[in-house]
Amino acid sequence: GFPVGSATIAAGEVRDGNSRRLVVGVTGRTNKFIDLLWKYRLNARGSIRLDPFAPAEFVSEEVEKGKHKLTQIEFTEDRHVHSLRRKGDKVKEYEFDAPNTFDIVSTVFMALNLDYEPGAVFRFDTLTGTARYLVTLEVKSRENVRIHGKEYDAYKLRVVTSDLTDPDDSGKHKETYLWVSAERPRRLLKAKSKTFVGSIYVELTDVEDVEPVQPKANEPAPHRPGDTGAAHAAPSAS
Repeated sequence: GFPVGSATIAAGEVRDGNSRRLVVGVTGRTNKFIDLLWKYRLNARGSIRLDPFAPAEFVSEEVEKGKHKLTQIEFTEDRHVHSLRRKGDKVKEYEFDAPNTFDIVSTVFMALNLDYEPGAVFRFDTLTGTARYLVTLEVKSRENVRIHGKEYDAYKLRVVTSDLTDPDDSGKHKETYLWVSAERPRRLLKAKSKTFVGSIYVELTDVEDVEPVQPKANEPAPHRPGDTGAAHAAPSAS
């Protein structure tokens, strides 16, 4: 019933030679009050190929109560995936062919750009780093929602996840409801989720459009996962 943290998502299209990519950055943190009990920080970025739509890279750095966790996922153009998770001194690494698998960022942007009809059901094979989930998305209804004094025409979506790598662990993932704008570009307006420790409520607070940043003639290409620096993008934060 009280705010616990905030997140910012920035997305923009970049060109890599003759191909196009969508570059997404996510930062998140708990607020000062929660920091006293459970301090959390997130800095993640993802890259999605657009010709055709396919996952490319995902890097996430998390700090939870002083403990650092790094996740790196890389997809080749023929959808061979290399995944690495480093948590403290422990490292888990996987490599396999994944023609129908997405990472978290590409799953979200794929889901946001589907054609919705109430009753429709979509399923995604999603890799988080060390686990794969069957993400089932059901379009429940189309309704009006009011967010920060503004009314939106929105779709209500029900999301259920099942752990494919450890079915016995699926109990901690309860159902989630999302409200997504009917108008394109689609935006996540609010979310309600039940977890094994309680519930979470998320609401959109602000959207800002930013002019594209044009790279210089001799500017280097975007960095590979694990490198420092940022790809050149025209972000739109929400």
